[in-house]
Amino acid sequence: MTITNGPKYTDFRGDHHAASGHWNDPPKAIFKTQKKDDALPTSSPSPPPKAGKGKLGLKGDREGAAVLSDSIPTPAEVKAMVQRVLNLLTERDLKGMDKRKLDDATKKMDILFARLDKGEVPNPVMEELDSILKDLETGNGTEASQRFLPLMQHYVESEGKWLLGLKRLIELRS
Repeated sequence: MTITNGPKYTDFRGDHHAASGHWNDPPKAIFKTQKKDDALPTSSPSPPPKAGKGKLGLKGDREGAAVLSDSIPTPAEVKAMVQRVLNLLTERDLKGMDKRKLDDATKKMDILFARLDKGEVPNPVMEELDSILKDLETGNGTEASQRFLPLMQHYVESEGKWLLGLKRLIELRS
């Protein structure tokens, strides 16, 4: 059976088939060199847009939350609030696994206390920690848990050792 109506076969084995350009060759326009005037932008250069600061500010930023709030808690205030939450949980006379979680959280809070004494905790973290601890004191564990998640996401590298203890406190208080 011979097909006579179909397209004519083209031999693609030599260089002659690409004389007018092959089907997958890039356009020649991209290989042309630009004039120096064409390479410059037509509008005046402007600086890149600045990232807006959220509630937590930028990572490692100690001044980020100062714009949003005038009342950043002092390290002594934060330590006192943590101690009150620990006392509330100790008064509950926890048993078994919950007792071990509280002991672990207490050890991790000692790491927080050491960082607070050295002034190493960023202001945005201090502000969020203040809100979380107030929620824990009032027994609002779900709100504290919601506030905790962004804190953990943004500051896990620098504050991760004691943040896990705070998570345990939230679990025990809920």
